[in-house]
Amino acid sequence: MIETGSMKRAAAVFLAALSLCGCTNRAQRAEMPPSPTPAVTTTPVPTATPTAAPTPAPPVTPEPVELPEGPAEETPEPTETPEPTPEPSPTPAGPKARRSGKLVVPADWGPVIPERRKAADDSFFNTSLMIGNSLAQGFQLWSGLHNIDSINEVGASVYSATKEMDLRRLYNSRAGRYTDIYLVFGLNEVGMDTESFVENYKDIIDFSRKFQPQANIIIVSVTPVTQWVDRYTHYSMESVNSFNEGLKELCLQKNCWFLDICSILKDADGFLSEEYAYHGDGKHLEANGYELWADYMRTHYVNDSLIAE
Repeated sequence: MIETGSMKRAAAVFLAALSLCGCTNRAQRAEMPPSPTPAVTTTPVPTATPTAAPTPAPPVTPEPVELPEGPAEETPEPTETPEPTPEPSPTPAGPKARRSGKLVVPADWGPVIPERRKAADDSFFNTSLMIGNSLAQGFQLWSGLHNIDSINEVGASVYSATKEMDLRRLYNSRAGRYTDIYLVFGLNEVGMDTESFVENYKDIIDFSRKFQPQANIIIVSVTPVTQWVDRYTHYSMESVNSFNEGLKELCLQKNCWFLDICSILKDADGFLSEEYAYHGDGKHLEANGYELWADYMRTHYVNDSLIAE
């Protein structure tokens, strides 16, 4: 019988041998403490530094090539376009006036009284009569031509002339007293119908001629108004111009003359010039306007010598 101590020593030797061969049993492995897990040292991965894009080379600027200088071009100065010179109105052919009975009436030149070669003395108007509205009154007061007889009334019109005006001086005078009768109407009718205005004008013409058959009837043009009046009231230059064209036709029908003072009172824009306008209303005239009117009459009048001119 083998001794127990010898058997224990043999078993220990055998286990040692197994241990060397890694053949420990499961129970032993379970009893063996776990081997410590070695710490894993992580080596940081170096961050890649971005590589900058290569800077492009600056473009090569070609050397300027000097060209031979030519003659410098001069900038032409702007030339002003000259305003066209208005063509002068052709001089009418034929006689200026003719005789019709005792009257000197318009001929080939038309009814507008032409400028005369010689200005008349104021005494020429000693046998003249003016009938009309407030403009006729202003003429009597401020024109300087005081030897013209006058029948005037503020607000007078062609509709009221033969019905409401005191015309006794016209028909109580002996026949032949007046050689020229000037009619001044239209200011108070501006804005009304032109045809009716012209038609009613015939009444004062016929009335005057009935009592003074030897007198030349001279219709004074309707006077202009200022631009302000034209724009903001019913007194328009369109109406004034229409009236005057109608009166010229009437003169041809009735053997009368037309005194065109409207043309000399206008400014460059065709309105009553501020130089002559009465600033209280823009329709009447200042004293210098009446003086201009009188001067125009001195160079635009009717007598027998007009036939021979």
